[in-house]
Amino acid sequence: MIDLEFQKDVIDLFSHNKGGHVQKYCYNDCLRADGSTGSQAWHDFITASKNYYPIQSEIDLIPLLAKKLHRGFDNIIDFGIGDNRAVINKTMPIIKSQKSLKTYTAIDTSKEELHKGVALIREQFHQLQTNAIQDDFYTSIRGIEGGNRLGMLLGATISNQDMMVGGNMPKDIIIERLTTLKNTVRGDNNDGCLVVSIDSNSDLGIALDAYNHPAWARMMTGLMYDIQSQLNPDGDFQPSMWHYAPVIDKDNH
Repeated sequence: MIDLEFQKDVIDLFSHNKGGHVQKYCYNDCLRADGSTGSQAWHDFITASKNYYPIQSEIDLIPLLAKKLHRGFDNIIDFGIGDNRAVINKTMPIIKSQKSLKTYTAIDTSKEELHKGVALIREQFHQLQTNAIQDDFYTSIRGIEGGNRLGMLLGATISNQDMMVGGNMPKDIIIERLTTLKNTVRGDNNDGCLVVSIDSNSDLGIALDAYNHPAWARMMTGLMYDIQSQLNPDGDFQPSMWHYAPVIDKDNH
C-alpha cells in the first residue's frame, strides 16, 4: 500500500512546490536495498565530518544556557534527541541543572535514536521517568506530563524544510512551526519555556564543505531507495545513479 503522504511530499519536491520537505524521511531506520539506514548515515555524518560545526558550537554554549535557565522545570521535552555525544554533552548538563525535574520526554522520528538516547538517560538518571515518542515533532503532541515544561530544539531545522533556492525566507512556516512547538510545551497548563538554537555560521564556504561529506550524500540518496521501494516508479529508475550536490542560496542563507 502506497503511503499517500510520502507520495505527495515526493511530488512536491520534484515539482519545486517545496524545498527539503521530504528531509524527515532521510533520517528513518528502514533498512534499504544498499544495506544502509538513514539514522546510521546521519550518525556517520556527524561523527566523521570534521567540517560539521553546529554540534560542537552548541556544546560550547550549554554551560551558559544551564546557568541562565531557572531550576524549577518538572519535565524536559527534547525535540530531536540526537546521538550519544549530543545526549552526554547537551542534554545531560541541562538535566543536572534542574532541581525539581521528574520527567524527561524525547520526541524523534527515529526509533533507533530514541532507544539509544533514552536508554543512556535512564542509565544515568534512575530517578527520572523517561518517555520516548516516535513522531514528527512539528505535529502538535498532547498528553505530556508536567505543569512547568522545558522544551529544547537544539540543532534546529525550523526553516530549511521549506526553503527554496531563489525564494524568500519562509517566515510564515517558521512562525507556524514555533507555534506548534509552543503548544506542545505549554499544553493545557499554558506554562513552560522553549529553547531553540539556530545556525548562525556566516562562512558559506565552511557550511558548503560540511555537506559535501560522503555520509550526507548517502543519506540524501537513501530517499531515492525509499521512492523505489514505496512508490514503484515506472521506467529505468536507479537510486545508485542519483547524484547529490549541496547548494547554498546566499540570499536565503
